Amino acid sequence: DAKLQAITNGDNRAFSARVFRGILKELFGERVNVEAPLPEQIAAAKHLAKQRLSEQLRRSWDHRNGSWDREIRLDPDLPIFAYGGRLVPEKWGERAFSEANIRKLVRGGANVVIYGNVQAGEISANRFKELVALAAALKAEGHRGQLVVRTGWDQDDQALLLAAADVLVLDSSRHFDKRPSGTEAAGFTEVDGAANGCLVMGPSWLEGIIQA
Repeated sequence: DAKLQAITNGDNRAFSARVFRGILKELFGERVNVEAPLPEQIAAAKHLAKQRLSEQLRRSWDHRNGSWDREIRLDPDLPIFAYGGRLVPEKWGERAFSEANIRKLVRGGANVVIYGNVQAGEISANRFKELVALAAALKAEGHRGQLVVRTGWDQDDQALLLAAADVLVLDSSRHFDKRPSGTEAAGFTEVDGAANGCLVMGPSWLEGIIQA
C-alpha cells in the first residue's frame, strides 16, 4: 500500500531546451544529436548562449526590474550559476545562495544570475532589494564575475537562461514557516537542467538527488 507523497509537476524537455537545442543546430547543423550532444558541442553552445544572454539583458534594461546596467557584459568564459523561479522563502533562503556563498562565487570568478520573480508581500520584495544591493556592492569591487538579478521575466527569458547556465541551483526547502511543505519530488521535475547541458544542484533530500 503506497502512500501518496507528492505529484510531480512534470516538464516538457523539448520546450525547456528549445533555445539550447536551437543553438546546437545553428552551430552544428540539423543532424546534431540534441539528446546527447558531445562535450565540445555543449561548450560551444553555452559560450554563444552566454553572449546572447548579455545582449538580451542590455536590450531589456529597466532599472525597476533588476541590478544590471545598460552596458552589462557577462564574460562567456566564466561559469554561470543560475536560479530561475519565484523569490519566496521555501525556494530561496540562506542555503546554497546565501550572501556569503554568492560573494565567494563572484570573487572566485563565476557569474551568478538570479531570475527571481518578486511575489506579493514584504518578504519577497525585501529579499529582492537585498540582492540588488549586493550586486551593486560586488560590481564596485571590480571582479570578472558578476551578480545579475532580475524580476519580471517570462518563459522565453528563462529558456535562454537555461541555455547559458552551467549549474542550475534548485535548493527548495521541505519546510516553510516551520511547517512541513511536502517532499521535493515535484520541484525537481519543473525544469530540466540536463536537457540544457547543465548540472543541477539540489538539497540532500533523497527524492531531490534522484530527480537531479
